Amino acid sequence: MLEAAAAGTTRMNVKMADAVALAKISGLTAVDEALGEAATYGRFATGDLASILGSNSSRTLTHRADEGQSLA
Repeated sequence: MLEAAAAGTTRMNVKMADAVALAKISGLTAVDEALGEAATYGRFATGDLASILGSNSSRTLTHRADEGQSLA
């Protein structure tokens, strides 16, 4: 979070509490990676970390159409 402080991010205590809560849900590794992305792009607004976590989880899922289960 040093990057966030250096960028002049406000309400650091609230955002760190959010990061801790998200780590309990998503895991430390996922939150650490999301914090790294937030630092890279300077995204420290309220809700940015959760948004980054949400976008990362949707990238890992792959859906493939199966002809055997098609309604067409």
